[in-house]
Amino acid sequence: MKIKYLVVIFLIALVGCNQNVQMNGTVTFSDNGEPLEIGTVVFANTATQASGQLTKGGNYTLGSLGSNDGIPKGEYTIFIEKANQYVDTDIIDEEATSEGNTSKIYVKKLIPLIHSKHTSMNTSELKLKVDGSTNTFDIKVDRPLIP
Repeated sequence: MKIKYLVVIFLIALVGCNQNVQMNGTVTFSDNGEPLEIGTVVFANTATQASGQLTKGGNYTLGSLGSNDGIPKGEYTIFIEKANQYVDTDIIDEEATSEGNTSKIYVKKLIPLIHSKHTSMNTSELKLKVDGSTNTFDIKVDRPLIP
């Protein structure tokens, strides 16, 4: 009988410790407030990582095990992955089509949309203690340095 009570107490404690905090927010550029709509927001520490895909308007919702399931309480570094966009750069070839038009072949270049300091757990200065007191964390990012 004692074992049943111990198992029940253990399960209650385990469930109570595993409650995630639903987190969401908006990512915008610090210079003009425009939303960043490409990339993945990541909250990470040594034990946990949760991410949320950026959507229209720069919105995100975090998920750690599944989509939108929140994040365990704790201290996190926030960074943004995959905030890049392909653009056409130089024309590498032109050829005539059978209709007499010219077809152009471009080189596509992957360019970063945000400053590199926001793209890694090691370089990001964005920190947050997730304790359940708020469910929203809006992020301001800088644009990349132009050489």
